[in-house]
Amino acid sequence: MKRLIIILVHITLPIALMAQLKMPTGTVNGNLSDYTYFHVTPTSGVTSGGLSYNAFWGLSGGPTKTIVPSDAIGGYLMKHGFNTISSIPTEFASKTLIISYGYTGRRVLSLGAYASGIIIQMRDAATQNLVASFEAEGCGADETDDILQAIYSAMALFRYHYEPKVNLNIDKVYKNSLLLSIENLTPYQINTIVVKLTYYTDGEVIHEQTSTINSTINSGYVLNSKYIVKDKAARNKKYAIKVELMSYN
Repeated sequence: MKRLIIILVHITLPIALMAQLKMPTGTVNGNLSDYTYFHVTPTSGVTSGGLSYNAFWGLSGGPTKTIVPSDAIGGYLMKHGFNTISSIPTEFASKTLIISYGYTGRRVLSLGAYASGIIIQMRDAATQNLVASFEAEGCGADETDDILQAIYSAMALFRYHYEPKVNLNIDKVYKNSLLLSIENLTPYQINTIVVKLTYYTDGEVIHEQTSTINSTINSGYVLNSKYIVKDKAARNKKYAIKVELMSYN
């Protein structure tokens, strides 16, 4: 009689591995917002995958995959609205950053997994001075996934330095309270946020309220559904509400 054997893999394994990755780090020596154009130095491709044999897992793997790090960096920049150029005209040099990619190696994590590290440097096209440098690690199904994860982590940190901001969104409104989500798109941990709530009806301001939120939000993370109590003067569910960021630290 044949038996069906099902092997269950614990779904928290990727989270356990991600916790072992080094946090992305960055060094910025100038004002990134002074630059309008970005030139990515071309790189060769990285290939991984294929079938392999392991005494524990047996035959594993699949089709080979190739990524080109410079293409991934350029695609990230274009997706987020940055101007990428293939050559550097003299008149644009002082407004252009030359972006270079480097691979820093692999290290062993637990459970037989590996992390791959990368570094991305940005130099002033006119002076060749180093303006910024970002390092990150990734851990995926194979080395191409590792590198892609690391590139996205490093470039996200660049974006947070280039244009730091905090996004606020009202999730739910009740008569006496509301739920607010806060997204930290800055390169730093946030511990305190001050917001102003303005209540309207028919375009007329009814009441203004300032609230201080003491919660830790790491860079790139979202604090979901933070509970805020309305002032008594604003406890009417029919009021329209506008939320504004006053300060954070």
